[in-house]
Amino acid sequence: MTARYHATDTWMLRDGNWQIVAGQVLRYYEDPAAGIANPREFPDYGGSYELTAGKTLTVFTKGGHLYAQRKDRGARTASD
Repeated sequence: MTARYHATDTWMLRDGNWQIVAGQVLRYYEDPAAGIANPREFPDYGGSYELTAGKTLTVFTKGGHLYAQRKDRGARTASD
């Protein structure tokens, strides 16, 4: 993995001494290369995942595809 950053520091002369008064670092995000899914590993991801209190996501496989479904919504493939 690689990452690029941009850093900015703000200095101020106080009582004859330079002091840092602010700093900021930003990361430039870039899309990672697309991965290759292995359908044989899909069952390993199956189960229920708590997103927030009272909100659960169920992950399951069907017909060689990986699906995710919330209780209040229809099932979606992993690529949706």
